Amino acid sequence: MAEKRAYKSHRTYRPMECPECGVTFTPTHHLQTFCVPEHKQDFHTRNRVRGTVVLPFLLAWRKGKRGKSEDSAYALQQLAQLADRWTAEDREAGRRSDLIVSRKRKEGWIAADLD
Repeated sequence: MAEKRAYKSHRTYRPMECPECGVTFTPTHHLQTFCVPEHKQDFHTRNRVRGTVVLPFLLAWRKGKRGKSEDSAYALQQLAQLADRWTAEDREAGRRSDLIVSRKRKEGWIAADLD
């Protein structure tokens, strides 16, 4: 049986900023977004927890015609408070969640891709 050779790309990538720590690094492949795997895991774990907290409020706001019912208005208020709190936490920790959105937009990602 022939041994597999490790494929090494000769392509170089532009340095980018890690959304988790803010350090500039050079990716080793075109899908790399974080400087180390631990930062990717930390980012996704934190956002999984945040998503679990925010989803009921988001759905209530959307169902209530975006603020026209009392529950919908309350849900919107809670969403805004959570967003402000998490934005402040991220800023204090040096995290750049906005970089993820920017990269997804550049890749042409849309929510319909989840279907």
